[in-house]
Amino acid sequence: MTSPTYRETYPAAPASRLVELENRLGARLPEPYRAYLAGQDGDVIPSGWIPVGTDAGGGLFMLAVAAEDPGSVWYQSSELEEDDAGVSYPVVRERLAGSWTEFLSSIEVLDD
Repeated sequence: MTSPTYRETYPAAPASRLVELENRLGARLPEPYRAYLAGQDGDVIPSGWIPVGTDAGGGLFMLAVAAEDPGSVWYQSSELEEDDAGVSYPVVRERLAGSWTEFLSSIEVLDD
């Protein structure tokens, strides 16, 4: 088995975020993963959003729960760009629907 290769790096997760995550999970993260997050935080999901799906390229479909426009569904690309301060941001984040129901009704089933 080969190891995954990461093209993007992110700032380290603060210890307080790791503790917060472990408290929410009700369990301590395995040490190798905890050490990884302490060196590079792979979390690119903004606060107030939950991921509800992905596309074939790794982009996220997200539901706004405590962010702008609560209940709306958004798409966030997996492609990132870095600002002058070295902070990574998604290249694309766009609103897809005003509600979960609207989002579901917009999905088209493709014929084989």
